[in-house]
Amino acid sequence: GNDEFLSMTTPTARPKPTPLVHFVAGGLAGATALTITCPLDVVRTRLQSTQSDLHTIKKNSRPGTVIFQSLANVYRSEGIRGLWRGLGPNLIGVTPSRAVYFAVYNSAKHRLSELTGSETPLVHLASAALAGVTTATATNPIWVVKVRMQLQQDAAKQKAALAQSTSVGVPPRLSSLAGAPPVPLYRNSFHALRTIAREEGLRGLYCGVTASYLGVLETSFQFMFYESLKTSIRNYRRENGQEEQIAPHEYFVASAFSKLVASVATYPHEVVRTRLRERGTLPYRGVLHCFYLIGKTEGMAGLYGGMGAHLTRTVPN
Repeated sequence: GNDEFLSMTTPTARPKPTPLVHFVAGGLAGATALTITCPLDVVRTRLQSTQSDLHTIKKNSRPGTVIFQSLANVYRSEGIRGLWRGLGPNLIGVTPSRAVYFAVYNSAKHRLSELTGSETPLVHLASAALAGVTTATATNPIWVVKVRMQLQQDAAKQKAALAQSTSVGVPPRLSSLAGAPPVPLYRNSFHALRTIAREEGLRGLYCGVTASYLGVLETSFQFMFYESLKTSIRNYRRENGQEEQIAPHEYFVASAFSKLVASVATYPHEVVRTRLRERGTLPYRGVLHCFYLIGKTEGMAGLYGGMGAHLTRTVPN
């Protein structure tokens, strides 16, 4: 939770922060982080999809240079605006998303701890799961718009992206552009939302939501592991005669390490979620079929496409 971050500068005698404090603090932190890391989000989304012209870069680049070359490619072809494509829905979505998540998580943890009499790992797991499902359900249409905007390219670039992705092993039948004329561009995020609602209905607005529920496993595991690490640090300090108060750098290490482990273990659901949200006629019949088809035709490289950009963006957050 966020209690420990506040306690580093707040005397323990003060009242416990209310859910409103968690809501506001989580929202502001999310907005700042998303603005700074948006270019990495654009690169990640395109490397996850079948509609990107970055697949050639991924194939031909030396290890460790894919992210930088991808950022440079987007900047050269689309300018600074391309690097921050989808920032609008990102900000609209991540602020309430993180705010709701932390508010629900902390409230659930507090109430479940009262009911069970102790703050166990199971309490952390249940609290994180409840917060994740609530947040994913409430904000899914915003993330659909974000993905559509980030993958959007003009007609010529759509054709080039299809040709390049096909040439590096992404089967044409996996592309929503295969055999179809270039799709009309969304003018902005609100136009995209109206268009999706009109043309695809609720099914379009909530495509990928099941994969988002799988993402609850990531956040649940992350928070459970994070709380366990904090407990281990406190126990280690106590056994060695040190003050139990965790140092700021120890919070950072525990948070980053738990996020890293959880992200790597559950990353393929991110790729599946992006594929299900792509625009056009998709060959996937559902989440499980999407996992199967990507694994069969693209292997581990497909299931973990864009993971470098994802970790660079999310672990520091």
